[in-house]
Amino acid sequence: TELPSELHALARGSLVALDVEDNGLRSPPPEVQAQGLFAMLEYLFRFHRARETGALDLSDLNITYVSADVMQFASAAGRKAGLQTLILDGNSISTLPSYLRGLTSLTHLSLQGCSMTR
Repeated sequence: TELPSELHALARGSLVALDVEDNGLRSPPPEVQAQGLFAMLEYLFRFHRARETGALDLSDLNITYVSADVMQFASAAGRKAGLQTLILDGNSISTLPSYLRGLTSLTHLSLQGCSMTR
């Protein structure tokens, strides 16, 4: 189960709380969920925005791994040019998943400020 990225629009409205604890939610990752409503909506909005731009900016979200959401997003039907840019700056990511090799349209990967070990 995933929250729709359109939920970000609710942040500008009257929504003040969103409880997603213990419901099997895969997206956003637990690190983002722990930061509260605004962080969850921001995470989802960034995926929504990337649909238009081909650039997914997940910088400074306190994530520790690149979730399967990225692969699912990149391979989703209807993407014109695929995921071209992935920005992970300022997170606590130490390794990259092997599936990133399969993102053939990816031309820019930014990991500034990450603690890469391999």
